[in-house]
Amino acid sequence: MKNIMIDTAQVTCGLSKGPFTHKETWWWNEEVAEAVKEKKKKYGNWKKRKIDRGMEEYKKSKQNAKRVISLGKRKKHTKECASDLNDPNHQNKKPSCCYSSMADRTAPVVKLTLTLTLILPGLQQ
Repeated sequence: MKNIMIDTAQVTCGLSKGPFTHKETWWWNEEVAEAVKEKKKKYGNWKKRKIDRGMEEYKKSKQNAKRVISLGKRKKHTKECASDLNDPNHQNKKPSCCYSSMADRTAPVVKLTLTLTLILPGLQQ
């Protein structure tokens, strides 16, 4: 009887995937944690007091937090890139971290399109 009720409930309601688990942020470090904590503190002070000086302090700490997060991501990314370059499995492949910008990744496609346009003038994109 118990199994019949459980099976019917599963068919009717479905199953959950379990409790929510937080994913690990790969670029989080002590500096980032401190900057975000300061930003949140300034935000709370600004909302409590509703003064312009509080807003300015919050904006400065927000900019600082963005800068610290960006630096943290860059440091972590270059560290992983260096380990990829030393990995024998990646010897023949150019890792994505070696590209200086998105333009470097799309340059061959642009050149190919330009070449085809010159060869075939009627080619539309």
